[in-house]
Amino acid sequence: MLSQPKKRTWITLGVIIALILVLGYLSSTPEPEGSLLPPAPNPNSYDLLVKAANSFTENPSTVTNNFGQFVTNNLLAFQQIAEAVRLPGEVPESVYSPTGMTNSGLSEFRKIAYAYRIKGKFEEANKEWNQAAQTYLQLIQAGQISEKGPILAALVGISLQSMALEPLMKLVEKLSLSESAELAAGLEIVKSSRIHFDEVIKREEYFRLKSKPNKLLEGVLRLLGISQKRIIDKTKAKRELATARLEVVAAASAVRHYDLKERKILRSLDQLPGDYMKSVPLDPYTGKALLLQRTGRIYLIYSVGPNQKDEKGLEDDIAILFKAAQEEQSASVAVEN
Repeated sequence: MLSQPKKRTWITLGVIIALILVLGYLSSTPEPEGSLLPPAPNPNSYDLLVKAANSFTENPSTVTNNFGQFVTNNLLAFQQIAEAVRLPGEVPESVYSPTGMTNSGLSEFRKIAYAYRIKGKFEEANKEWNQAAQTYLQLIQAGQISEKGPILAALVGISLQSMALEPLMKLVEKLSLSESAELAAGLEIVKSSRIHFDEVIKREEYFRLKSKPNKLLEGVLRLLGISQKRIIDKTKAKRELATARLEVVAAASAVRHYDLKERKILRSLDQLPGDYMKSVPLDPYTGKALLLQRTGRIYLIYSVGPNQKDEKGLEDDIAILFKAAQEEQSASVAVEN
C-alpha cells in the first residue's frame, strides 16, 4: 500500500504527464501542405540501391571470412550498385515521417557499406589497387545519395563515406598514371555533386514538420540535454571531418597524377588547378587551401582538423603521407600553401 503522501505524488505526476500529452498534441506543428523537397529523379538511385542491397545472397555484416566467395556470389548486386551511383538520387518523400523512417531502406545502405568493405579488402589482398580504389569511390557515391535526406539519413551517408575514405587514403601511392587520373576525376565529380549542409537542415526541418513535432515534449528533451541543435551540431562535425578527408584524398590523387604525368615533383598545390583539379583544394575548417609539406620524396598533405591548429599532420590534423614517384633533384624542401 502506498502512503497518502506518495499516493498524492503519483497522482500529481500522472496529471502532469496527461497535461503534457494534451498540451503537446495541441501545440503540435501542422503537417505542411504539399512537398517542400526537390522533385525525386526517375529512376531514383536511392530506390535502385535499396533494391540491389536486398539481392545480396547473405547479410554482409555476418561475413567474417571467404571474402572472395562473397564477392563472386554477388557480382550482379555490385554491378547494379555501380550503375545506380552514377544516376541522380534523393531520399524518397515516403521516408519523411516516423513510420516511413522505420521502413526507409537505410538498413540496406548499411548492407552496402559492409559489402563494399569486404570487396575492397579482398581486392587489396590481391593487390588489385585500382579496383579497390574504384570500389571505395562507389561507396562514397552511395553515401552521398543517402545524405540527401533528413539528419538520420545524412548520418548514414556520412558513415558510408568515412568507411570508404579511410582505406582509400592508403591506396593513392599505389596507383599508376591512368589509375590516379581516373580516381582524381571521380573525386572531382563527387566534390561537385555534394549538397551544402544547409540543404540537409532544410530536409530535416521538413521531416520534423511531417512528423508533427510535439513542442512541449521537445522542451522536456532539451532539459535532458537531447536538443535538436545538439544533434545537428554533431552531424555537422561528422560531415566536416568527412569533407576534410575527401579534400585531402582528392588532392593527393591529383598530386599523384601530376607527379607521374609531368615527371617532376609538385612544389605547390597552386600548380594543380587546370589539368589536375578544378580549383585549389580547400580545408573545410579554415576555408583556405590545404597544407602541403614535402621532404625529399615524401609528400604530406593535410587539413588542420577540428581544432584549427597547424600541427604538421599530427594530433587531430587530417593527413595523408605518401611517396612521390619521381626522385628529388635537389636538397630536401618543405613547402606550405
